[in-house]
Amino acid sequence: MYANVQAWYAPAMNTHRTPYSGRNFEYYSEDGFLGGRIGASVVAGAQSKSLVCYIKHFALNDTEGVIDATNDIMGSKDGISTFATEQAIREIYLTPFEHAVKDGGATGVMNAFNRIGTTWCGHHSNLQQNVLRGEWGFIGCIITDNAGLEAYMDIKAGLQAGTDLWMNSSESRYIIDGYASDPQIMTYVRNASHNILYSVANSVAMNGLSSNSRVVSIIPLWNVWLIWLDIVVGLICAAGIVWIVVRCKRHPELW
Repeated sequence: MYANVQAWYAPAMNTHRTPYSGRNFEYYSEDGFLGGRIGASVVAGAQSKSLVCYIKHFALNDTEGVIDATNDIMGSKDGISTFATEQAIREIYLTPFEHAVKDGGATGVMNAFNRIGTTWCGHHSNLQQNVLRGEWGFIGCIITDNAGLEAYMDIKAGLQAGTDLWMNSSESRYIIDGYASDPQIMTYVRNASHNILYSVANSVAMNGLSSNSRVVSIIPLWNVWLIWLDIVVGLICAAGIVWIVVRCKRHPELW
């Protein structure tokens, strides 16, 4: 709040599965319950000051696992495949996130690079839609980790599975061709926009607004010009139609 920051890519709360996991220094514990209680308390404290917490990396993140030659990071091109039983996933590896959502009230989630089985976390509708939103009642925005692999972190599949925001500011990446004429994609985009706006509306970004604040609709000058242009063009078209009808009545041979 004091630093004019509205969102925090934290806390990180995956479970320590092996000593070689890429972010063990960030994650709290090898015990899902302990990690969950710590994470929930951190989220509740931060969000009491209206700071959106993007709890991460959702879920079963074992490695940074991407190739990034620019930063001398070498790993799996697409992200490691993590395999576990559903019981183990629910009882151990999802537990910290569940506590952070249910008890901490998290309004942000960051998914991970890895695959669960063969499916990237951001494409995993069972993880994000069924469990996170459906079972746990999460309301808010799901963002990707650094989105630098378009073919892997596909935007259409991600939107369908519940990912709302891609962590990439490049205008040349993640372009959806023909989206305006695709009602299915437009529905996904609308839902994602709703989720993003919900998180922002419940954050410190709304400071300065109160119950007495009024949202005033202002029409910019260029919009006024367009309105008048539309009126003038409409009148010209109407006058042209009237002239054609009158002329044809006076000169039936023109029909």
